[in-house]
Amino acid sequence: MTAKQGQPVHVGIVEGPHYYDAEGEKRLARRHNVSWLTVKAPLTLDALPQGVCEQLMAGQATLSRLDKEAAEYFIAFCAPEGQSSSSVPTGGRAVLAADPASRYARLCAELAATEHDTHGVRVAHTVTAPVRRARARDAVLTRCEGACENPGCEGAPRDVKDSGRPILEVDHIHDIAKGGRDAPEQMIALCPNCHAVKTYGTTREALRDRLLGVAQAAHATWLSRAPGAAQH
Repeated sequence: MTAKQGQPVHVGIVEGPHYYDAEGEKRLARRHNVSWLTVKAPLTLDALPQGVCEQLMAGQATLSRLDKEAAEYFIAFCAPEGQSSSSVPTGGRAVLAADPASRYARLCAELAATEHDTHGVRVAHTVTAPVRRARARDAVLTRCEGACENPGCEGAPRDVKDSGRPILEVDHIHDIAKGGRDAPEQMIALCPNCHAVKTYGTTREALRDRLLGVAQAAHATWLSRAPGAAQH
């Protein structure tokens, strides 16, 4: 924490080992990542108990490590409304989780302080991607008739694209980059929400198996509707 006469008192939890800042005003300055607990409610030395204040001002240090008594005081101070200090966990990450607004404010402050370092900066990437056939995508979009093909879809957006078409994303059920076929029977039209679940969700493997069955069944049904299909 920091403590200087006449200035706000800032209390935080040091997260992880120190690092050296090679780009700041003081090159190679030793720094720590800190989760500040008093972002929403800054303190002053006059408002602190005498014992805590004396500990902070001993030697006029700008960075102090709190003893157990002082640490408990600030943990209690930072407890969410309606929560007693005795129920507030003392672990750094637990205290941080109890006050997500402080974490949000800290991250925003850090971003504002470093925005000039990255604003307008571009990074070159060399990307190789599998060849995808536009006709396969068009076939799936025709088959879905403007609706997400996930039978359990609960979050398709009601808005549409500038073209008037639904906001759908054609996805390969088995990734083409990993050997999946670029063919309609193993492709599916999904709304962005279902696409995200299929890509990142903990249920993605079960959903992938279900969607493959849906795609194969729809593929067979649509081929059977074509004129002359019964002759094949």
